[in-house]
Amino acid sequence: MSEQPELGFGSASARSVAIIGAAGYVGSKVIDRLVRDRRAVETILAIDNRVVPVDRQKEGVIYEVLDVRSAELSERFREHRVESVVHLASVTNPPKEMSTHDQYSVAVDGTHNVVEACLTADVLQLIVISGAAAYGYHADNPVPLVETSPLRGNNEFAYAKHKRLVEESLARFRVAHPGLIQLVLRPSTILGEGTSNQLTELFVRPVMIGVSGTASPFVFILDDDVAACIVKGIHERRAGVFNVAADGVITARDIARRTGARLYELPGDVLRAGLSLMRTCRLTQYGPEQVAFLQYRPILSNAALKGEFGFTPTMTSPEVFDLWWRSRR
Repeated sequence: MSEQPELGFGSASARSVAIIGAAGYVGSKVIDRLVRDRRAVETILAIDNRVVPVDRQKEGVIYEVLDVRSAELSERFREHRVESVVHLASVTNPPKEMSTHDQYSVAVDGTHNVVEACLTADVLQLIVISGAAAYGYHADNPVPLVETSPLRGNNEFAYAKHKRLVEESLARFRVAHPGLIQLVLRPSTILGEGTSNQLTELFVRPVMIGVSGTASPFVFILDDDVAACIVKGIHERRAGVFNVAADGVITARDIARRTGARLYELPGDVLRAGLSLMRTCRLTQYGPEQVAFLQYRPILSNAALKGEFGFTPTMTSPEVFDLWWRSRR
């Protein structure tokens, strides 16, 4: 991305905030933190395509069931006089029956719909959670990756490809509609107490597979730190593009040593051939493209996060992993 991260327009709090994807993992964290730290925020509108159970709903929050692609989105923004929108809706762990086309529809078309709704309803600020996957998993990625490093995604990974396409779309909107403040946050792998997803499944197995010749370094960020950055962005009405990553890395060997797993490191070509055969035999949903995911982990710089955005992560990558592992045990 060519533009440098920029500061926002002072520290005035938004009077009305909408959280899209409010029922999700990060969304619920943001709602919890914003309820505890409302300051001048009078209205919190929680939007999701799923119903939030009554026992999980927070007092003083308005809950709406609405798809991110709905044409009614702008009406809700106008009705509640929304000034800041936090867009968290994405497909991180798609069910097997969900097609790539449907994933694209939610991630890319959904984001386009959110931006158009913001413009129609005169929303002042849009906060979007992107991710390290937007940079892609490539052998020649800079170490560390900074906010101006090229966004290449990976065509073979729907999630990474869609993150790149979303960011390209957002960049075009920034040029065409500079009046809509954009804050784009690119978290590294989000982890916290009780986190459970496709990636954490790899960490709980008694056997871990690694790629020989690479350390497979993981950079984590605590889920509560991500929520804190979002709420800070709301209250200070910030703009710009920022990596959100903890200090340090933790390698596959470090992880195996902590969990007691047996680590087998195999050549990349062997792994690709094995995964190709296993998927052909329907023994796994993963294909040879997964090797790049382990081999070329993106390592994000957090210098701009600390220096320009003014946020220092509360835990290092190894500390975040240890917290998660203790919660599992």
